[in-house]
Amino acid sequence: MRFMAIDNTKAIKELLEVIKHKVDGTETRVRMLSHEIKEVRNQQSVMNEKLDNQSAALVSIESRLDGFADAWKINRAEINKVKKHIGLPAILE
Repeated sequence: MRFMAIDNTKAIKELLEVIKHKVDGTETRVRMLSHEIKEVRNQQSVMNEKLDNQSAALVSIESRLDGFADAWKINRAEINKVKKHIGLPAILE
């Protein structure tokens, strides 16, 4: 009976060593993944900041293009008046 208990204890200790090794490996991987996630979040934060800075520039460009489009419409209307006056075909849209 005692011999069997010693064998069971030895088997349990061996299993615990295997489990401990696997848990340690898992903890190491979790730490590595946490570090990688932190790096990705930092990079994402930098990219978001850059995008925020570029959005103001894009709004400025869009408003400038709208102004050019308005000027083109006005110029086209004036050019068409002159063309009609001298008998040439109008600029189409």
